Order: sequence, then C-alpha cells, then structure tokens
Amino acid sequence: MQKNISKILFLSQIIINLWVFALLIEPVQAAPPLNLPNPIIIPTRPIPGAGSNPTNLLELRELLSIVGNFFVMIAPVLLVIALIYSGMLFMSAGASGAMVAKAKAALGYGILGGFIVFAAGVIINTIMAVVTRQFFCNFGINIPGVLTICIII
Repeated sequence: MQKNISKILFLSQIIINLWVFALLIEPVQAAPPLNLPNPIIIPTRPIPGAGSNPTNLLELRELLSIVGNFFVMIAPVLLVIALIYSGMLFMSAGASGAMVAKAKAALGYGILGGFIVFAAGVIINTIMAVVTRQFFCNFGINIPGVLTICIII
C-alpha cells in the first residue's frame, strides 16, 4: 500500500511541475516563411514541338531511336540479373523439389522477359526504320538533321 501511495504522489508531482512549467512559458511566434527555390523542380531544356512548333519526323525518329536502343541495351542486363537470381535459387534449393521447380520457373521467366524486352526494342527500331524509309535503303548517305539520301536497288 505504501508503494502505491508513493507512486501516486510521485506522478502527481510530475504532472503539477509540467503544468506550472507550461504556464510559465511564453508562446513563441512563428518565424516568417522563407522564400527558397524548390529543390525538387529541375530546370529542363525546352520540349521539342511544345507551343506553336509541331513535332516533326526527325524529332520522332530521335525519340524512337532512344527508346528502341534502350530496350535493346537493357535486355542483356536484365537477362544476366535473372540468370544470377535463378542460379542462386538452384544452389540454395538442395534436394527440395519445390525450390528446384521455383528456380526452373525463375530461369524460364527471366529468359522470356529478356527476350520480350529485346524484341520490343527491335520492333520499335524496325517500325522507325520503315516509317523513315531507312529500312529499304541498300546504300545511303546520311548527314544527321540535314540530308539523307537513300538509293534503293
């Protein structure tokens, strides 16, 4: 009983001290807001075709070339990552049939995913070449952005 009374007195003393301390403190005025530049907004170059200038075929060809080449270049990286992951699953599987099946599925899905990403890049590059008439060009002279001469034989 003595312990309970001493705990109650101790807690009540803490509450009274906090209340008196709160009464003695003067409220603090908020500082005026600072007008700092937003660090999230990144200045960019003007978007081609924005405003009154329509997008032309050269800009579209450059954009499709960037996207298609990205897919073609990222596909082997994704394939290597999938192979390493499935290899780790095979090594950790041991004699467990379920883990071996999971590793085989990961290997198959990794190869299929790499092939799909690579095929997407090839398809984009092929469509771009057909649209810009570079696909049927057996011999050509190309000065980027200035002149393209294609000789169809």
